[in-house]
Amino acid sequence: ILAGMSIKTEQDAVQAMKLLQERGAKNVVLSSGELGREKDVMITMGMSETGEVFRIEFPRLEANFVGSGDVFAALLLAWSKKHPGNLQVKPQSVWMICVYTICFCHLLQLICLYTCFLGRN
Repeated sequence: ILAGMSIKTEQDAVQAMKLLQERGAKNVVLSSGELGREKDVMITMGMSETGEVFRIEFPRLEANFVGSGDVFAALLLAWSKKHPGNLQVKPQSVWMICVYTICFCHLLQLICLYTCFLGRN
């Protein structure tokens, strides 16, 4: 939407990121998309201010997630603060962050359920 074009392939994504950089963005990240690939795979792509492109492929999970985009943005902001100009992230690091985030969310659910249960007694 921001680039003013449809992004359906990885080539489209690279073109859109270049357009956004031409408009003044230094680093551009597309959080996730199918990008013409298999339906069970999602891809995150980014382009650094030097034009270096990275991509991370991960399995699509059949579930409804609330706040995952917010978590992604927060983690990206923290990473870019700690490593300015370096968007290259090891896929293992991203995967572990996702696992920790999911575990934390489940823990919060259990705490809420337990609290509600105590309130009924």
